[in-house]
Amino acid sequence: MTDRAQADVVVIGGGPAGVAAAASARAASGGSARVVLVDDGAHGPRPVAGRPIAALLREAAAAGLGWDAARTAARAALADAGAPDAAALDGVRVVLGRASLAGRGTVEVERAGADAAGGLLRIATKRVVLATGSAPALPDVTGLVDTRYVTPDTLLDVADLPPTVAVVGAGRRGVALAQALARFGVTVTLVDAEDRVLPGLDADVSATIETALRKDGVRLLLGSPVVKVAPTLDDGAWVGTEAGSDVAAELLVVATGRRADLAGLDLPSAGVTVGKAGAVTVDDRLRTSEPSVLAAGPVAGRRPDLGMARLAGANAVARLRAARWTPEPLVLSVQTHPAVAVVGIGESEAARTEGARVHELVGSSGLVRVVVSGGRDPRVLGATVVTTGAADAAAVAALVIAGGLPSQRLADLAEPGTALATLAAALARPGRRPGTAVRSAG
Repeated sequence: MTDRAQADVVVIGGGPAGVAAAASARAASGGSARVVLVDDGAHGPRPVAGRPIAALLREAAAAGLGWDAARTAARAALADAGAPDAAALDGVRVVLGRASLAGRGTVEVERAGADAAGGLLRIATKRVVLATGSAPALPDVTGLVDTRYVTPDTLLDVADLPPTVAVVGAGRRGVALAQALARFGVTVTLVDAEDRVLPGLDADVSATIETALRKDGVRLLLGSPVVKVAPTLDDGAWVGTEAGSDVAAELLVVATGRRADLAGLDLPSAGVTVGKAGAVTVDDRLRTSEPSVLAAGPVAGRRPDLGMARLAGANAVARLRAARWTPEPLVLSVQTHPAVAVVGIGESEAARTEGARVHELVGSSGLVRVVVSGGRDPRVLGATVVTTGAADAAAVAALVIAGGLPSQRLADLAEPGTALATLAAALARPGRRPGTAVRSAG
């Protein structure tokens, strides 16, 4: 049975970005637009509102909870944080099911869940917003498809945490999960082809987190790519590296990054182009190669950004000229202990920026590093924070960067004990050239 419907905008993706886009389309149209939100409900617990799964698990372990209680608590926390605000979706029709494009101006939904009895729904629409987010990017490793493994998205499905765990991937998700799992008293081995964890960040930040991981008992197997994976007799996994340093574990966690989630969308049918990086190509007004289809977030090759999603929703109902999207500084957080947060450029990139200076505060409580531009009126270009409350300090830095405030204004604006005061304290230290060894004492 096929039902038919009409809409002004169909938003595909029921996560925070999809909700933001749908609500924005309604608001920008003064409540007149017919907006449909399609949610496949297949993502399970999602890290939302700054509450990644690793942080929730680490907090549960610190509270003395066992694995089963910890994963139950994490699921509940994610469900509460991720539940869409009913007020935000006022006037939006929500359809549960899997959506695909069926040519220009048509979306087909194979309804599921509570809507399953309705069968196929065919929606004629003026605009489509793609906000399907990301999915785990799996490495091309021999034997992986024949071996039982979980990803950060499915880790909470593990009923019993075994004594040995191998985590492949030393990026921000992998290191956070490795540390969190180790705090439940299991033996964790972290494997990566890079010679240090968090390879995209400054080297001393990586060293600090490696020290913290070892303190928690995590074994680091770095500097050699995984070349083969095979199942073991106990339904675990054997992981073989190019250097011959192998590891066997009863649970394999693959945390090797994310990719745009385009599965089942049938983009070519609507003339939507996918770039070489595997994400949809968009212009500065978030339109794809088919102007009636817009995209935001990971599906468009960007990090999750609710502001981007809201603009896509607003542009979908724009009667005149759609607004341009200007990327804003986004905070990259690593939910380890100590926590790491980075916004803008770090020291390695500052070394390639003419005139840049580095100010930092280093002490037993952590690291705060601020990169500023040269000249008489320097601006903040980036901040790296490794300490408790790192995300708060980096979020303030993001606002300063976006606002173009002179770095000297931070001291005037800072209230004692605030994240802004932490940044101002770092800026009060003598500056140095990027890459030089001289650092101010903490």
